[in-house]
Amino acid sequence: MQFFGWVQVLAGAATIWALMFADAGWAWWTLALFGWFLYGCVGLSVRFHRYFAHRSFEAPRWAVVMFHLLGVMACIGAAAGWSVTHRRHHMHADRAGDPHPAKTLGWRALLVGSYESGQDRAAVRRELRRDRFGAWLYRR
Repeated sequence: MQFFGWVQVLAGAATIWALMFADAGWAWWTLALFGWFLYGCVGLSVRFHRYFAHRSFEAPRWAVVMFHLLGVMACIGAAAGWSVTHRRHHMHADRAGDPHPAKTLGWRALLVGSYESGQDRAAVRRELRRDRFGAWLYRR
């Protein structure tokens, strides 16, 4: 999954370059900001953090499928792996056992690779038992 971390970095750099130097008009700026808001703000905060990791609310099946697909398109990684790793981060935040300590990784803690390394495979399997679409997507 380190590949997707590089996709995030390159996509961000390409977007910044295009918006600054490629004569991007207001439509491109609007599209870039909407994408950032959809995938980054709503996507990560609502879909992966609040719904998958903490199960803070109920959602209809069509919304759960959309949550999965938008997460994959945002190159965040699979919801099951992200959720398990994030819960472990909450249990050990900034101490030994934290899967992505900010002090060690710095800005790289925000990338996908920090959520994919050292996952608890048994916990991921338990997470996937509840979600057939997520299990199918995780295998892809």
